[in-house]
Amino acid sequence: TRDAATATRDARTTATIASTTRERGMWVDAVERVVAADAEDDAEGVETTAATRGRWIPTKARVGGDFDVGEESDDAEREDAEASSDADDAYEANATLRALDDEVWIENYGQAKRRRARAKFLRAHGVDPKTTSGTAAFAALGATRDDCPAAYFAPKVGAASLGGPGASELPEHFAKFSVHATKLAALADQIYILCTECSLGIPEDWRAKTSFVHGFRIDECLKTQGSDHWHKASFSHAHALMDAQKKQHKTVAIIEEDVITRDFADGGVGWRMLLDNLGHVRDTMRLEKDWRTIRVGYRAMFIDRPIESVSKLEGKETCPKDCRCEKKNAFTCIMRQSGCDMRSSDFYLVREAAYQPIIDKIYEGYTVDCEALREVPNQIYITPQLSFQGTLDLKLQTQIQMGEEFMQKCAVGATA
Repeated sequence: TRDAATATRDARTTATIASTTRERGMWVDAVERVVAADAEDDAEGVETTAATRGRWIPTKARVGGDFDVGEESDDAEREDAEASSDADDAYEANATLRALDDEVWIENYGQAKRRRARAKFLRAHGVDPKTTSGTAAFAALGATRDDCPAAYFAPKVGAASLGGPGASELPEHFAKFSVHATKLAALADQIYILCTECSLGIPEDWRAKTSFVHGFRIDECLKTQGSDHWHKASFSHAHALMDAQKKQHKTVAIIEEDVITRDFADGGVGWRMLLDNLGHVRDTMRLEKDWRTIRVGYRAMFIDRPIESVSKLEGKETCPKDCRCEKKNAFTCIMRQSGCDMRSSDFYLVREAAYQPIIDKIYEGYTVDCEALREVPNQIYITPQLSFQGTLDLKLQTQIQMGEEFMQKCAVGATA
């Protein structure tokens, strides 16, 4: 009968899950719940039944597929392209399945891929991924501009601040470095601009306290040319923070080359808003004595890609518990606990106490925004969001809307 066949199939599925967990644990331990595909099913999915509906979506790591986690690909570019395509397919499939079943569980593909990349990177440097801890594993890779002097040089002051990646055809009130962004970054002791073109001009306010950090030259110094973009970019962040440590800077601003920023009005109204907003930032910094970062740009993954997001909504929540941000005033909120899956590292200020934890996480093989910043507590968020990425896979208007949605759903509490 149909019921007997379904029961037999479900039993085989349970056995397959157990077997898969043992054989492909590097991938499967990122799975919240997987109902494995039976061998007779089409590779692109499984039959929708009571046991499987809405609970399994194929990715490159699908059970019964031809991808072996233990094998290293000779074609990293092809592998990344396939991974991206599969992740997009999984996202689209999930949107369809949500209409069939409220309970949707899929493999967190992005997190699994990052973990595999981390293990591959560590093994390439002779380090056991299961035992490495902190920068001690990579002492030979270098730490400051003394180890890589060609990567650090001063930008020129000038109107070219309106040029560079992501700066073309900006809407009203947007600029490469808006007045708000200029004054906010100037609160730091040192400003590091992470770049590959390194052709930007900077505002006068940043003169004598700003350095380019040339990503390609960092790659050469650290011998990381074979790593993927996300890890190479993360090492530039870590390298800048280690330079800040050596020079004993108390607070630094980290800005990525493709950033675009905004003001909120022109003329007298704009200046009044600027003065008020800077006052709000200073008030929050003064009152929250244990603050660690100021996130000027961000990307809430529970809004952008809820399937991939580590931070999950439960029940009737509109904001995950670990993403709740206590509203301090009209321009800031503070996220006291760590753990919120908030991506983007295009513009942030970071305090001395957070340098080493971020460096350690990156040198363990993780990425700066997916994991390192996520584990930092007491982060101040600028609301409304002030900076955005000019070369992101999301349009600027979408980024703005996501920032507004985060502010509405997660920035809670009394305002001052």
